[in-house]
Amino acid sequence: MPRRTLVIALLLAVPCMLLAAESEVVWEKSGDYWTATETSFFGLGDRPVISVDECSAKIVVIGEEREDTKLVLVYHAASRLDESSAQTEFEELHPNLEIATNSLSMKGRMLDLEFATRTAWFEMTFYTPFHTNTELITTGGDLLLKNLAGEMRLESNGGTVTLDGTSGRLILSTSGGDVFLKKHCGLQSVNSAGGRVELDGDEGIIDLDTAGGDITLNMACGRMNISSWGGDITLNDVKAERLKVQTSGGQIIMRRSEIIEISNLESRGGDILVEDCTGNLDFNVSGGDLEIHQHLGDVDVFGSAGNITIDGIAGDLDIDLTAGSVFATLSEDLPDPVRWDLQVNAGDVEVSLYESVQTDLVVRLNCSRNQDAIQSDFPLDVRDFGGSIAARGQVNGGGSEIDITVGGGKIRIRKN
Repeated sequence: MPRRTLVIALLLAVPCMLLAAESEVVWEKSGDYWTATETSFFGLGDRPVISVDECSAKIVVIGEEREDTKLVLVYHAASRLDESSAQTEFEELHPNLEIATNSLSMKGRMLDLEFATRTAWFEMTFYTPFHTNTELITTGGDLLLKNLAGEMRLESNGGTVTLDGTSGRLILSTSGGDVFLKKHCGLQSVNSAGGRVELDGDEGIIDLDTAGGDITLNMACGRMNISSWGGDITLNDVKAERLKVQTSGGQIIMRRSEIIEISNLESRGGDILVEDCTGNLDFNVSGGDLEIHQHLGDVDVFGSAGNITIDGIAGDLDIDLTAGSVFATLSEDLPDPVRWDLQVNAGDVEVSLYESVQTDLVVRLNCSRNQDAIQSDFPLDVRDFGGSIAARGQVNGGGSEIDITVGGGKIRIRKN
């Protein structure tokens, strides 16, 4: 395998002065391709600023315990170029570099149509001190940041973005590539035009928005604002001080999560599933179904259409549903008495109660004189008020209040 080594001096333009950085370029050939590896070192101090703009390249930034900054720039030449042609093309397309006292800037050169149709590409890796601020813009390559603390402004026009073990203020936008954040701590604002977004163990103020891709959060904590215009949103083992989730068409799934203060989950067309969670939940559903299983905390639901199933809730429940059916089971183990207010304009309501639970029942059926539309496994005093029917009853001497109002439909109270 042919190998060529060239030591050159890079002239770096700096206001009022020129700085020279020694750089080594190694050329290698593998098959039909020539590859150039350029290694450079820069004394930028222990808190440098690195910026890359308009580069069609894979960019990697790795934080290390070091005082200088090392840059490894790899150039993969177009296929079937000879060594001389590959070296000429490398020099023509080499990104422009500028340095100041503590900053390094790289800017890619505009690629003509002929070059854009070839297979040539760059990848650059920075080895830098842990505390480094970055501003990276790539026109198509992947971005990887690891073990960094500082401000991060990242933009990708299609590549995958990955952060691992980072902290600080993060502003990220991508035109379609996937985003993977692992254990990032700090403010994180992510905007994706369609790619998948996954967070694992992140902390801080989390703001995620995607135009169609799925969003998944695992073991994240902090304040969260999450929206997707078509993709699914999944939250597993999340601890949220405040939580706001919105989706238009996709599903919302939340499992084993805790809401400390307030939450709002809104779905326009998609279903919502909540399992084994704690805290107060506020839902707004338009068209999709809602299922809640084994929940400790209060639940407030406003819905225009869709069925609601609630199995094993220990907390207050307020439902205002325009059209659809409600199926709800009161938990057997209640720390305190609760209040349920269930209102359905058009649809049925079925409530299941354990025989040992103490409850006060109030049932109303508007626009009906059919007493058979109210059925209960517990004794009720049913009365006809001429155009509407009302019923009352107590279970085990009374306690938790359950108030059910239905406009057009049936009411069924079952013994669990």
